[in-house]
Amino acid sequence: MTDSAGPAPVSPLVRHANLAAVALLAVMAVVCLVSVLQLPVGDIKADYWDFSAYWHAGEAMNQQGGGIYELQETVLREEHGKPVEIGPYIYPPPLAVFFGALAWLPRTAALVVWECVLWAAMAGSLALAASLARPHLAGRLPMFLLPAALVVAGPFFADVFKSNVNSLVLFSSLAGLWLVERRRPLSGGMALAGAAFLKVIPVVLLAWLVMNRQWRALAGWALGALICVHLPLLWTVPHYGPVEGYRRTAALNLEFVQLTAGPRLQKQEAAGVGGVSHRNAAINAALARLFVKDSQMFMLPWPDRPDKGPLVTELNPRAVSLAAMGIAGTMFVAGLALAWRRRRDWIERLAGAGLIFTPAMLGNLLCWPYHMVSLLLLACPMAVLALNRGRARVPAAASLVLMVLAATLMFRIEAWWFRIWGIQTLCVMLAWAAAGVAVLRREAPEPGAQPTGTVAATS
Repeated sequence: MTDSAGPAPVSPLVRHANLAAVALLAVMAVVCLVSVLQLPVGDIKADYWDFSAYWHAGEAMNQQGGGIYELQETVLREEHGKPVEIGPYIYPPPLAVFFGALAWLPRTAALVVWECVLWAAMAGSLALAASLARPHLAGRLPMFLLPAALVVAGPFFADVFKSNVNSLVLFSSLAGLWLVERRRPLSGGMALAGAAFLKVIPVVLLAWLVMNRQWRALAGWALGALICVHLPLLWTVPHYGPVEGYRRTAALNLEFVQLTAGPRLQKQEAAGVGGVSHRNAAINAALARLFVKDSQMFMLPWPDRPDKGPLVTELNPRAVSLAAMGIAGTMFVAGLALAWRRRRDWIERLAGAGLIFTPAMLGNLLCWPYHMVSLLLLACPMAVLALNRGRARVPAAASLVLMVLAATLMFRIEAWWFRIWGIQTLCVMLAWAAAGVAVLRREAPEPGAQPTGTVAATS
């Protein structure tokens, strides 16, 4: 029996497994919530480095209608009698537009609101994944949610701890894919554009739209991009009037390209925001720690730990950077080929999106633990395949295990040496490869097996 033929009837064993999965999910939620509540919410410190960058960009947008890219390096400022580490704002303008509204609140209240947004985004992402998967699970929804939650638990905690934006990016990306599958390509494309204008990496999902010939969704993406580019008008026009406000808005978008995206892409370095430190799982960082002399492993000094990478053999830094780009590029092209060859139903199409997105995540200069929330794009279809009989079951299960190992178990600080030696990065790459094998080995879905309301690739 194949996965498309449907799973086996629900048995007492399955019901018990569902109960166990529900219990484990509840424990995970409570542990994560309690851990976050124990953080010093009222004491904004360097732990909230990302929030500080967003907050100061929002203040600049609120108070002067711009100036969000003036800070180009991390500085330490005294605020409310405490040292606060403020990093450069390295994102497109729309996030600063949102934080401009939050800047009307007291800073602590704004932090609480923002972290509530992140929790809601992750809950929404899991709900969208469950909505897609439910027709294939025959009452085993908790058993599906458990591996998905295990994959994103560590990255999500890191995202909330650092108050980063990745959970919201994941939700916007998954919502866009969900809307396309539900025959709403225009709004789906707009949601995908929103994800790309929160963080640039989701722009690679444009290739997914092309592979699936979703031309209306591409039109929606263009419309969404047009809206996002003009969002700063909400602040520039009240400050400067319509004509000057439009000029300032254009200048903000140009500054992002010239001061942030362009230089890092050209230099292929991100030393100002972490470089090749041990938490960076990017392919470039993993190779640099092994083959570039004097690679700095820790952003802050750690007692009894070496501060330089374990140099295996010294290679030219440029050659290492090109090798990293080559590996990520090869994975990306292979993901595109798989997304084109296997797009018979939502399982394969969502897997294709994950196979395209993951190399972009690893090929970026920075791949912090919280970036790995995006592995949910792969974990969702792999969990469905692992729960159903068929040739794809074993590689799908292997992919899930590797994702849990890389994203959550190696999230712990005690596993720092796994990250230094690039084992975490290797696990993600192997999980990606196993997912590709699962998609290739999967039997053809039977006619009529696709859930009502989804849409196949349209020309």
